[in-house]
Amino acid sequence: MHVSSVIRNQTVVVLLMAGVLNWSLGRQEALAFLVGGGLVLSAFIMMWGRMNGAFSAPAEGAGRVLMMGAMIRFIWVAAGCAAAIAWFLAKTITNHPTPNTYLDLVAIATIADLEPLIGINRSLAKFGLEALRKTNRCGLLAIFNEARLKKEEIDTYHVGYIIAPRLNAMGRMEHALESLRLLCTNDCDKAKSLADKLGLTNKERQLLTDETLKQAKLLVAGMEGQLPKFLIVDSDQFQEGVIGLAAGKLVEEFYRPSLVISRGEIYSKASGRSISGFNIIEAIRAQADLLVDAGGHPMAAGLTVETVKIDLLRQRLMSEAERQITKGMLQKTLFIDLKLPISEISDGLWQEIQKLQPFGLGNYEPNFSSKVIVKSFRTVGNEGKHLKLTLSPSTHQLSPLFSAIGFGMGHMAGSLKVDREIEIAYSLSLNEWNNRQSIELKIKDLTE
Repeated sequence: MHVSSVIRNQTVVVLLMAGVLNWSLGRQEALAFLVGGGLVLSAFIMMWGRMNGAFSAPAEGAGRVLMMGAMIRFIWVAAGCAAAIAWFLAKTITNHPTPNTYLDLVAIATIADLEPLIGINRSLAKFGLEALRKTNRCGLLAIFNEARLKKEEIDTYHVGYIIAPRLNAMGRMEHALESLRLLCTNDCDKAKSLADKLGLTNKERQLLTDETLKQAKLLVAGMEGQLPKFLIVDSDQFQEGVIGLAAGKLVEEFYRPSLVISRGEIYSKASGRSISGFNIIEAIRAQADLLVDAGGHPMAAGLTVETVKIDLLRQRLMSEAERQITKGMLQKTLFIDLKLPISEISDGLWQEIQKLQPFGLGNYEPNFSSKVIVKSFRTVGNEGKHLKLTLSPSTHQLSPLFSAIGFGMGHMAGSLKVDREIEIAYSLSLNEWNNRQSIELKIKDLTE
């Protein structure tokens, strides 16, 4: 029996576990699991191969182990996502095309882990999304159905904001094992039940995140004097599973590095998010003498600290932020790729832009700016939160009209007037209504 046929099922387990553990435990723990498990599995493979004549000499088996170790090291540096490393490991040890069928899972893990979609990650996401749109996995199909997604239209947005949060919610609220069961099952009835559970748990996670954010904002509001450059809040009411999400929302609202601490009796856990230009994990690791553990990357990090040392840690991190962060860094910057006459927008332009997919961290969708004439506007959504506009390149009656939407910009309606020129920053999207498709402008900012 060829060794690859013996280990094919084990490879699947390694792959799935790596992807799920990467979310539920964190990158370092997932890597330890993957490399440790991979080395044990590799040693077993070599021994089995020698017993069954698959290798002619011990040197060949040893060389292959070393080769896999070097490959894992390279992929870890280039890709960073544990599921991607597991996929390459699976391809190497099986010598069989079957691992290609697991690219849908690799795409989910790569996008969910906020890996930059460049280099290897870009290829994994691109071909993984293609596989995801064709998947027959009961678990994924059940998620699509529960979330009311059209399989053939899934892109990075659906993975990052709809699919991954459901898989992630179990690890945050209970245990990631149920997510793993969903991905592994071939029983479609069981998959539906698990997908419903994930959907419900995700809603509970959203409510808990909103409550945690509300409490965190009250703590920020209670800070004396000028708002500090690094927001650090702590409470014994914060649940560990959602503090990272709350930190991210603090950054969105106040645009400052934020650390949310779940205070424990002896040890406390914290999760932080950062802004461009401030390496949060570097700042945290500089306080290693105060920490039990820390991990992350420049834009997001987590740590464990003795509860009695929280105040000293806060003082040091805030001092570090005061030293490193300038006033200019606290201003949100919107990068414009091209000043574009709005009359140049067409289906052809939209199709060309789609060739740059998949969009995500490190490969953002292009932003344009244009001077336009407001032909009509109104607020839409709950409490008029969003702004809906009809725009034209000129005041001429025969000028083409373009639909635009500004999410969260309803408050700007009061400053707009019909037939007045404004300048907008936007990206393009495809809107579908009553089975008709049209290009819509997603406004990021506007000024008169």
